[in-house]
Amino acid sequence: IAFDWQDDSEIGSVKSAAMALCHQVESRFGITGRSLERSAEADIQIVLDANWRSPYEGNINEVKEFPTIQQQSYELTVGPEGVVITANNATGLCYGIVTLRMILAQIDEPYLPHLKITDWPDYQIRGMQLMSPFNMETFRRVVDVLELMKFNRIWVRCENRLRYFDNPDWINPTAPSDEELMAAFEYARTKNLDVCPEMPIFSHASWWLGRLQDKTLLEGKGPNLNFKNKRAVDIVTGV
Repeated sequence: IAFDWQDDSEIGSVKSAAMALCHQVESRFGITGRSLERSAEADIQIVLDANWRSPYEGNINEVKEFPTIQQQSYELTVGPEGVVITANNATGLCYGIVTLRMILAQIDEPYLPHLKITDWPDYQIRGMQLMSPFNMETFRRVVDVLELMKFNRIWVRCENRLRYFDNPDWINPTAPSDEELMAAFEYARTKNLDVCPEMPIFSHASWWLGRLQDKTLLEGKGPNLNFKNKRAVDIVTGV
């Protein structure tokens, strides 16, 4: 595998995807892969070309903080000279590598048909809501599947899966530590998955609202906080 580009600032995620490809080829076909820098001898060329564009001509309002649909596009070509994956952004290159991995998973011998795929997403953001993990290994396996599906966002519903040290009544002893959560979320980011925490605020929070010592903060008998109570608003702000 050879990498061809001038700017190495985003090479990390692409090399991570390429390592997964090498591992797949080695485990399935017994062929050991290695990375080369700008080598014409490589079987797989990964090319970052700032001038390349997919045929996508949509006019949807795109989120500025996210890679655009053009940046998530790629071209995958398999011919007599080998495999070439081209994109104008590291994100697109990663998706091209994922597609190659999916093709390799469907063949029994290390021979690829000649083909050309030009691909881009219909939606800029493609996500799934998950409960914040108790088991980090399970979370990583889910992330690996979402990577193959080219998802790019996870909404993580936290609820009682955090350790609220500011309020001892809310500490869940089985919840993962902050360090474990940060490591899990960083792993997701290496797979081009943005992590967005989600927290129920005034309602849908029965686990920790039921542990409030001051029941006057609740709306009626609960499990909703009374948003007219300033102390209740302060609690939400702290969370």
